[in-house]
Amino acid sequence: MPSRQLAVVLVALSTAAAPPFLVGALAAGIDRDLGMSASAVGFAVGLCYLVAAAVCTVAGPWVDRIGAAAALRVTFVASSVALAVLAAAPGPGVITVGLLLQGFPVALSQPAANLVLSALPPGRRRGLYFGIVQAAIPASILVSGLMLGTVAGSWGWRTAFVLVAVLAALGAFVVRVPEPVAAATASGPTGPVTEPSRACLVLLGLGGLLGSATATVLPAFAASAALDGGLDPGTVGTGIVVAGLACVGCRVTASWLAGHVTPPRAVAGLGLLLASGVLGYAGLAVVDGPAFLVFVAIGYGLGWGWPGVFNLAVTAARPRSVGAMTGRSQAALFAGGMLGPTAFGIAVDRAGYPAAWAGVGVLALLGAACFALAALLWRSQAAWGGAPASELNGTQAPSAARP
Repeated sequence: MPSRQLAVVLVALSTAAAPPFLVGALAAGIDRDLGMSASAVGFAVGLCYLVAAAVCTVAGPWVDRIGAAAALRVTFVASSVALAVLAAAPGPGVITVGLLLQGFPVALSQPAANLVLSALPPGRRRGLYFGIVQAAIPASILVSGLMLGTVAGSWGWRTAFVLVAVLAALGAFVVRVPEPVAAATASGPTGPVTEPSRACLVLLGLGGLLGSATATVLPAFAASAALDGGLDPGTVGTGIVVAGLACVGCRVTASWLAGHVTPPRAVAGLGLLLASGVLGYAGLAVVDGPAFLVFVAIGYGLGWGWPGVFNLAVTAARPRSVGAMTGRSQAALFAGGMLGPTAFGIAVDRAGYPAAWAGVGVLALLGAACFALAALLWRSQAAWGGAPASELNGTQAPSAARP
């Protein structure tokens, strides 16, 4: 994959994903200046993902029509507008409006990214590229942590939004975007591909919804919880950066490994990652001080290291309708991103952080169980017997090797 195309996808996804994370990381300063409570922050972040969930089911076909290049430009422009609204917000209501507007570029960015990835030559490297592209989300967390520890502390939280808005605007006019990939779709699979049952897809989507509900709580509330526990902004910012690096490493590594196994085994890996993340959530419920940030990193790395593998599995499930499947699967993820922070914010206000983190752990276990059941169903289908690992990446085994 040309480095230019990879760079533009990473920047587009990062600037689209950054605003909810920035609001979460800078919530203490926003609350001090504007009087925005934890539940209000959770509602605003959840509203962003609610809009994205509502839009993404039609965003995929629309991106197919206008092409990846135009879609990425729209994503950049829309992100810069929403970030400008957030930077100039005079009160909590406008913060909420800014995040509502951000739901549109969030919905557009993933279908556009998948279109770019669909132009890749089939092969095991596709897993690696999925992981690298999905690392753009935790890269946004890194930006949030850096902003909290540096820019926000020196120049105020509004400056952080301005800087990211400028980056998004430059992306629309300076960064060279890839050509529309409609002509490149022929490089995808051309032979028959066995597909999992509808029940398997339902379980896969439910696991994604629950996994997203738990994971999106971390960028929205981890910084505020650490500050509430007495840690200083510089230490918290450093901890968030370390957590983001852990998530980046896990996403890339897990996706690369998934490129070497069959789709059912990759889905089983999703369950293992999500279940392992429960260790982080359990720690967050019982510890404070610097150790709190260690468990934040565990939650980020293990509990949120699965989206690249998830997208690979979705692509393998319906290789002839990747756009439609992307829209539906992203709707599940965004719905989880809406429900998780909203419920968590309410739980914090009513029962405190420890009880809220314990609830997150329970949801993560339920999501892991859904992934495990989906893997069992997929594996049990006779047509998957002996399926080569290359099918996960959109390639076909040589005809002589197939029954």
